[in-house]
Amino acid sequence: MSGITGGYPGGPPRHDPERQTAGSDGSGLRSGETVEAGVEGRVVRDKRKKRNRRLAVGLVASLIVAAGVGAYVGLKSRETAEDLARKEAESAEPDLGREADRLLNELWKMEDLERINRR
Repeated sequence: MSGITGGYPGGPPRHDPERQTAGSDGSGLRSGETVEAGVEGRVVRDKRKKRNRRLAVGLVASLIVAAGVGAYVGLKSRETAEDLARKEAESAEPDLGREADRLLNELWKMEDLERINRR
């Protein structure tokens, strides 16, 4: 029977003296150092998971906000070619009344300056 190793599923394991590792007493209990190391490892893994989750949520949130702002600005400032052509045509036509008023104001300013220089 000593040639049979292992155990049946759900049953107790068979203790084989050749399989025991150095420093193990065979009782199945872990030392305090290994328990502490396992706890520290879990704490570090949990912190990494939380940080990665926060990073992913922040990245997704920033992408959603950027897409929303981009869509809003894109739709708000949309001008068609006809709108641009109409604006160009309006700006090409000079307003003669406004130009005449501007020229008269310039002439009045020049006359005022000449009067000041004569005195």
